[in-house]
Amino acid sequence: MLKKSARILCAVLALCLMVVLCACNGGNEGGEPTKNTYSVLVASPNGSGIEGVDVYVYEGEELVWYGKTDAAGKMSFTSKETAQNWTAVLSNVPEGYELAESYPITGLETVINLTAGQMKEDDMETLRYKLGDIVKDFSVVDSEGNTLKLSELLKTKKAVVLNFWYEACVPCKMEFPYLQQAYEQYSEKIEVIAMNPTDRAEAVAAFRAANGYTFPMAAVDSRWENVMQLTSCPTTVVIDRFGNISLIHVGGIDETQIFSDVFEYFTADDYKQKFMESIEEVRAALADPGSAAAPLEFGGVTEFEVTVPAGKMIYCDLFKMSDMILSVENSNVYVVYEGKTYGSVNGVLSLEVNSPDAFTPAKLQFGNIGTKEQTYQVKLIPIPGTIGDPFELELGQFETKLAQGSERGVYYNFAATESGTLVIRCDSASQDVVYDYTLYNMNTYEYVTMSETKSNTVSLKLNAGDVIQMTIGTQADKDGNSYPAADFLTTATFVGDETPADPENPEDPSTPTVPDGTKVTYTVTVLDEFGEYAPGVTVTFTGANGTGTAVTDAEGKAKATLLEGTYTVKVTAPSGYIAPANAQVTKRNNTAEMILEVVVPEGYEKLYVGNAFILSVGNNTVAMQSSGLNYLVFTPATSGQYRLSVNAGKVTYYGNNTGFIQDVTDSIQHTDTTITFNVKEDHLGSTFIFAVSGSAASGTVSVTRIGDAQLDITDQPWVTYEGTVKPNGDFTKPAGKLTYVDITAATSAYTLEKRADGYYYINGKLAYVGLTSAPYISLATPAQTSTGVRAYVEQADGSVIKEDYTQLVLEWVDCADTNTGAVALNDDLIHIFKDFGADQFWWDASMNGYLIDQVPNLNTEIAWMFAIGYVA
Repeated sequence: MLKKSARILCAVLALCLMVVLCACNGGNEGGEPTKNTYSVLVASPNGSGIEGVDVYVYEGEELVWYGKTDAAGKMSFTSKETAQNWTAVLSNVPEGYELAESYPITGLETVINLTAGQMKEDDMETLRYKLGDIVKDFSVVDSEGNTLKLSELLKTKKAVVLNFWYEACVPCKMEFPYLQQAYEQYSEKIEVIAMNPTDRAEAVAAFRAANGYTFPMAAVDSRWENVMQLTSCPTTVVIDRFGNISLIHVGGIDETQIFSDVFEYFTADDYKQKFMESIEEVRAALADPGSAAAPLEFGGVTEFEVTVPAGKMIYCDLFKMSDMILSVENSNVYVVYEGKTYGSVNGVLSLEVNSPDAFTPAKLQFGNIGTKEQTYQVKLIPIPGTIGDPFELELGQFETKLAQGSERGVYYNFAATESGTLVIRCDSASQDVVYDYTLYNMNTYEYVTMSETKSNTVSLKLNAGDVIQMTIGTQADKDGNSYPAADFLTTATFVGDETPADPENPEDPSTPTVPDGTKVTYTVTVLDEFGEYAPGVTVTFTGANGTGTAVTDAEGKAKATLLEGTYTVKVTAPSGYIAPANAQVTKRNNTAEMILEVVVPEGYEKLYVGNAFILSVGNNTVAMQSSGLNYLVFTPATSGQYRLSVNAGKVTYYGNNTGFIQDVTDSIQHTDTTITFNVKEDHLGSTFIFAVSGSAASGTVSVTRIGDAQLDITDQPWVTYEGTVKPNGDFTKPAGKLTYVDITAATSAYTLEKRADGYYYINGKLAYVGLTSAPYISLATPAQTSTGVRAYVEQADGSVIKEDYTQLVLEWVDCADTNTGAVALNDDLIHIFKDFGADQFWWDASMNGYLIDQVPNLNTEIAWMFAIGYVA
């Protein structure tokens, strides 16, 4: 017999060549076909299925089948053959289980229970278990003389808990009453063995009897301390139903509920294996998401959502939140942070949030004082002047103000457009403040501090393209006040490599003379957030070589011609807009695009088409604009027909977030004050958007449900097509080549006849159709996907039904010729091809290359066959 690894390699090579084996039955002469379905269950010691194991089935040395075990640990296949001398070879089994060379297939159902093998005497010297390891089968004798064997326990229990202790251990004895109470609740599902590697058996028996504990206690070999790598007692070890060490807890447990939570988690019917690092992780897994025990976690994001039920709180942990402003636009929200409660002001909640470090979260609770569940859109905005949103360093003199306790200081960024030296001079600082300036080249990682220069000046050489990060910060003053408030006056100068120094002071590069340079036209394009040009907006350019102001034209462009250099661009936002952050233009990059953000009024939400008022069923008062379009948003809670009416202006259906425009019963170009629309059950959750034009400054919008939703053919259920002929085995094509029927030939050259065997013949030869591969269509793909093989079929009385052929097609595909994918033609396939083909436009004459109307004597009833037919 081949070695297991060699057999698996051969099987893999064979699988590369073989087509999926036939899943259908062979025929019994004079009786119904026989169909055998075999299954192999690969399970842990207690019978829990193990997912993802590769199972190779052999008959002798010939591969019969291959598959992977599913979530239940089962691999199934069908065959017309009867199992004789079949064996299964396993691969991709979790590390730690012992495997045989092969396992006999004992019948229609074969169960393979894997174990880690039996622990031997020598193993006690070498085994060193850790979290995630599979435990070898072992036996201990408890204080009552009972032999407890791990493999036997796992056949009836969903977990085994080992509690390591000794009699002189005070924490051990303190936790036993809690362990006892939890054990009484879960003893049918879990076994506990209190294992004592220190004391003698008589002492253990006396201790158990004196305290009345019902869980087993045993004196065990002292080498268990090394096997389990015990560092102290008590230590609790959980072995789950798969035989793995899934939790190791070192230390005493002082609450019954803690033990109960551990037992509940590992004995749950829906238990999914996970190796828990701590009991806290176990309890968090049991807790509801967003509870104190299982807070929602967010890290490294600038936006997230939190849904809070009415009158409730949701707990959240925010990681890597340094120097951020948390903002929520909602009147009902409040946040508890560091013991203080923050509410919204004018509909906006805002507070500064900081994580203590990269691994410790900022802990917040989001509350809802409203009467309905709320989903809060939470934004995290870097504080200006911090590392997340540094100020742009403008050349010349500028002021800096530091607040009391500002540990981080203030950050500035400077981008060099040419090689030279950046010189920073502190002109003044608050009296008696200890401070420091730092320049850090983010490209070369060079840095220099003012404290090192022992002067009021610091400078750094840089190349074109380098970005400098500058910080100004305070230190504890002489009175011990940490990070006192301070005011600074600073001058920043950039001296290019080719810029001559001041002739009156050639040794001091901090006061350079700006040469007569060339002028550059700088262009800024201002758009609103919907991509529309914003004309008439004031744009200011500020730099060391001058300033300039321009107003955007009809295309949103503002231009200023200035001496070449670096300029900070600031946009003055017009009414109803929020100005974007300042941009920067340089000689090399002399253009910029800046986006105005629309201010969203109270009661509105922002859409891609503009601001929209949110409607509810009933009368809604809307503050509309008299010019342009006013958008209305309605999200129905129940299906039905709805009527929307306005008391002023004309209403039009604009669209929605899922595109159900066809459900509007009136014209999309509606010009009346009322519009009716249909909402089906599967449309719930979609947003319907309407537009009102020519309205007064304010108006009333009425939304009324006027009846149940109108249904049509699309809402009817699919009717499963049963078929008149059932697949009854392999279709192996006759010897010879399959010939594709040329659709350009005259159909009169072919004679199609149905014979007594129930199949069709062309010119006396058995007619085949290719289901899994064909020149024009493959039914295998739609049948094996969610689309299915379906068609709308008109009945003799003119009605239309929806027929689903998927199941029957799958059966025929399974029985197709293994090499060609072809099956013999019958009435059912003609019916399916005709109906399904009609929906696929198989014989639309405009689709040149499918069925063309130039073919003489074309018979559309059988034309589909000439598109995909074969003859032997």
